[in-house]
Amino acid sequence: MALHASTLPLEPYGASLYYETQGSGPLLFLIPGGHGTSLLFTGLAAKLSGRFRVVTYDRRGFNRSSSLAAPAKDQALRTHTEDLAALISHLSHGEGAIIFGSSWAAIIAMSLVTTRPNLVAKAILHEPTLVALFPSAKHAQLRGVVEAILHAYRTKGTAPASRLLGPLVGSRSDREAFGRTPVYSELASLATDFFALYFQREFGECASFVPDLVVLRRERDKLLLVTGDDESAPEFPSFSVEELARRLGVTAATFPGGHMGYTYREAEFAAAIVQSVLGNGLARL
Repeated sequence: MALHASTLPLEPYGASLYYETQGSGPLLFLIPGGHGTSLLFTGLAAKLSGRFRVVTYDRRGFNRSSSLAAPAKDQALRTHTEDLAALISHLSHGEGAIIFGSSWAAIIAMSLVTTRPNLVAKAILHEPTLVALFPSAKHAQLRGVVEAILHAYRTKGTAPASRLLGPLVGSRSDREAFGRTPVYSELASLATDFFALYFQREFGECASFVPDLVVLRRERDKLLLVTGDDESAPEFPSFSVEELARRLGVTAATFPGGHMGYTYREAEFAAAIVQSVLGNGLARL
């Protein structure tokens, strides 16, 4: 399937989003997470393009999107949600689209569902990390880990912070599998360390996010909550999904791989997305 690249001007003047489209069918947006770039979805997007018109993009301030008017402190979620809404409106003419987000990107997807539900036909939420849903003792422990990660970033840099964050969200086998992917090498070769921008501008807000359960419950028919099938995965992502599913009264699904499974088990992961969307009547083979 041919890939088409373009940019979308954003407010304020001068900012823009770099995005790519490929394939045909229902619109499916793959939202980039902490690394901020569509490079993570190279393989997955190609696998999905036979069933969907797949849209991938770099978030504002990351890689090929403009760094002008980067999100202000504590405004990252609002800014990235508004940017995604603008991109969906631009390409779908105001109609609902399918959106997929993992981890921090799943939180952006949830934010869009709660603020602009008319733009969302289906939201696939893969392992959102929701500190706020844990019982008080575990919540306090996780907040301590978050502060340790932020302190490590501020005093020592991205690598030490990443070494603390990695085991919190993914197993060792998940991290090693991601490390063997071509996209990992491509990200490592970029001149700018975009993961540092995530720690600097977004990680604290991500860890403090409290989902709007009232609105999400109202829109729950649009939601597919997903955890990975990695049996050695840590508790944080799986409990977040299971507890959110319990509070919303929905059933969680299981997709291949761990927290980064969409980067190293692309074919199986794409098949799971196709099946989950087809099963809800939003696309046809």
